[in-house]
Amino acid sequence: MKAIIKILAISFLSILLNSCSNEINTIELSGTWKSQDGASISLNEDGTFTGKKINFFYISDDDLFKNRTIDISGKWHIGKSGNQKVKTVQLISNTRYKDFGIDKTYIDKNGVQQSYTINCSFEVSGSGLLSNKPPYYLSVNIGDPDDFNMYKFEKL
Repeated sequence: MKAIIKILAISFLSILLNSCSNEINTIELSGTWKSQDGASISLNEDGTFTGKKINFFYISDDDLFKNRTIDISGKWHIGKSGNQKVKTVQLISNTRYKDFGIDKTYIDKNGVQQSYTINCSFEVSGSGLLSNKPPYYLSVNIGDPDDFNMYKFEKL
C-alpha cells in the first residue's frame, strides 16, 4: 500500500511540475507570426526580427499614432514582464521615431538630443491549463487590460 501511495505521489508531482513549466525557447518562437489586420513579425533564430505593417497605435498607445502602420527591424529576445513570471518577446528596433517624422526625443548622458527608438514587448501565451504550452501566440493589450482587447499574432 505504501508503494502505491509513493507511486501516486510521484506521478502527481511529475504532472504538476510538467504543467507548471514555463520554459519557452528561441527555436519555438522563431518563425513568422501574423495578426488579423495583416501585420506580420518574423522572428529569426539568430535573434533578429522584421515587422511589417504593425499597427503602431496598438503597441505604443499614443494618439499620435492612430491608424499608422510601420515596418521595423532589429533584434529580439525572450524576457519577462516586470517582476511577473509572464514571458515576453522584446523587440528592439533600429528604427527611430524621427524616421517617421515624429518628434519624440530625449537628452542623452552627453547632453545631446536623441530620437527614441521604436521598441515593443509582446506577452507570450499558449494553450494548456496554465496557457504555457504550444501553440503560442504573441499579444499586447489594447487599452484597459480588463477589457481583454488584444493585438494578437499567431504563428504560421
